[in-house]
Amino acid sequence: MPFQERTIFLFYAVVFVPFLCLAVTMMLGALLGPPGTGERRRAWGAAGVVAIIALIAWNFLYFHPILTGETIGRSAWLDRMWFSTWT
Repeated sequence: MPFQERTIFLFYAVVFVPFLCLAVTMMLGALLGPPGTGERRRAWGAAGVVAIIALIAWNFLYFHPILTGETIGRSAWLDRMWFSTWT
């Protein structure tokens, strides 16, 4: 992290993707609750799971033009650069 002005090779993070997917799946299962819990608890858990999945999908769709190398306008590009070191 002290070298944010340098190129960072993100392909090293690929090995973490399966474990990240498993961790998110386990978190969503824990949020949903065990099968023996009441209907109210499961309903709130299901609402939380849907909200988290919707946020993940929105984040993917928001960054999709950058991830796929599509041509976008300068203002759209700057909107997606959340940190000054990303530009």
